[in-house]
Amino acid sequence: SDIAHELRNPLVTINGTLEAIQDGIYEPSPSVIDSLAEETDHLRRLVGDLQELAMADAGGAHIQRVADVEFREASQV
Repeated sequence: SDIAHELRNPLVTINGTLEAIQDGIYEPSPSVIDSLAEETDHLRRLVGDLQELAMADAGGAHIQRVADVEFREASQV
């Protein structure tokens, strides 16, 4: 499934990088840590998206049209 693939890729990358650090192949340099942080952020966004989809599927999502939000914000200025 596409969702499993999207979740698995960052997990495999994080796991492989951490194992390489443990084995002394990689140093926990700022660039390596930045890469891990990017993968973690990617996972966080995916999980958030999945949570929103689950809420929408359960009928609990509150969806506003963008035009309504923009109009309301503009009228408050």
